[in-house]
Amino acid sequence: MDRHMATTQNLSIDYPLHWRCHRNPLADRVGRRVREWGQAFLREHAQQPGAPRVADLRKRVHELNIAGYGGWPLPHADGERLYTICQFFTMWIFYDDNFEHGGPGFFEEMYEAILQDSDTPPAGFWPRMWHSLCRGYRHMPRQWRVRLATDFQGWLFSIAEERAMRRGFWATGEVPSVAEYLRVRNVSIGQIPAANFIEFAEGFVLPEAIEASEQAQALVRQSALLVTLLQDLHSIDKDARDRFPNLVELYGREHELTRLETFTSYRRWMCDEIVAFDRMAEQLHARVADDHERRQTVEFDDVDELVELVELVDRWTDGLRHMVYGFHRWHLEADRYSRRYRLDDTNVVITLDTM
Repeated sequence: MDRHMATTQNLSIDYPLHWRCHRNPLADRVGRRVREWGQAFLREHAQQPGAPRVADLRKRVHELNIAGYGGWPLPHADGERLYTICQFFTMWIFYDDNFEHGGPGFFEEMYEAILQDSDTPPAGFWPRMWHSLCRGYRHMPRQWRVRLATDFQGWLFSIAEERAMRRGFWATGEVPSVAEYLRVRNVSIGQIPAANFIEFAEGFVLPEAIEASEQAQALVRQSALLVTLLQDLHSIDKDARDRFPNLVELYGREHELTRLETFTSYRRWMCDEIVAFDRMAEQLHARVADDHERRQTVEFDDVDELVELVELVDRWTDGLRHMVYGFHRWHLEADRYSRRYRLDDTNVVITLDTM
């Protein structure tokens, strides 16, 4: 069929209205500061092994739309906190590229650099860079910093596992199952460590008994699944060029669907998982608000303290929603991702709708 005769089908991902957020109004200003900081840091440490080139930084900052990368998922952060977060996210992408392509992981050094227990900069470009930029959150409680460092190290281990999975795919052509892919990808996507920045951006830390609860942990994992689903939806062409497995393709293959059927079914799956997140959030709210369950972990002097805790948990839950929705908005804007696919005689356009 002539390309001009192709039909267009919108693939609408339905986010309830309370998921919607606006881009942080400080994002563009912060994005410029991050670009200037990165260029200065790279020039200062250009002779260290593994240091990226300044030209690569400029290109990647443009491709990533770094202002949107931090500004969409963290709409309420003030300028200084958003600056630290955007520094972290920008260098995270560079570090991810370096490690994925065979560079050293610096597992222990990275943990210590992110933990921020020492004033002494570590050796090596990447640990030194992380130690420098992470000073922006050094005032955060140590329990939060330990959690971030632990989650980031867990991400590192998953990247090593993902790299091995990809090498197996390149060597044999055998693709992983959807379950196996998700087992690795839901960690390597990076949402679990990124979710810690909700508390940093909002200026609070969840009580450890709440944060460590199964309900809260399940919500973080669910947000990671949603970010995996949305990123792979926008990465089909990129992954094909890089010869990487992609969840959309794996899903269609496993369910023996045509490509158009795959997109339609995948969209339903993702919308169902959004609904599942809200159901899980209601369970966490009920657990925190329930006096009997609550007094097993936290003692309160008055009702006001209870109300404050419930409101805090709800703010954190909304932060997870905004992070997922914001990352999706960013994927629609960033040059490296696709929002339109040609499937035979149908143009599929990915859109975001709110219910």
